[in-house]
Amino acid sequence: IEINHCLLGFFYTTSLKIMNYKIPKTEVNKKLNSFQTLFRESGFKITPQREAIYKVLLESNNHPSIDEIYQKVKKQYASISLDTVYRNVESLEKMNLVNRICGIEGKNHFEANTTPHHHFICIKCHAIFDFMYEKANTQKIHLPKEILNLGKVQSTHLLVKGVCKKCNSHK
Repeated sequence: IEINHCLLGFFYTTSLKIMNYKIPKTEVNKKLNSFQTLFRESGFKITPQREAIYKVLLESNNHPSIDEIYQKVKKQYASISLDTVYRNVESLEKMNLVNRICGIEGKNHFEANTTPHHHFICIKCHAIFDFMYEKANTQKIHLPKEILNLGKVQSTHLLVKGVCKKCNSHK
């Protein structure tokens, strides 16, 4: 990913790793089983719609918006409402099963990949790319004292906006 010539060298010399977003099928099944256990233990009902919503996120190879999740789940459950999808995704987020990514123009996207990582968003095509950047992890990042005085930092997330390689080559 070309962020800009200056940053590109910086990232690559400091252990940047572009990630493949797709969660392996074996991991999807494990996460679905954990989801069922977690929901039962939390006293939530496990509905077929809720499970289908989570499965869409687990099997997604991108970072879908609520509308995109809704369109996929609606194929299986024609009577499901957009509001139901939204409320269920929020429940999954509160249980730390999915992450929210604030995309371009304030449009939220979601992912089931909850391992610590960061995002690059293309300002032209709005594609979202995952990457690992060791130095931006909570334990390794050097935050100003003023931020540390605000409270205990639990996590950090780096969001980089730029033009992806594909869009940049179509000038």
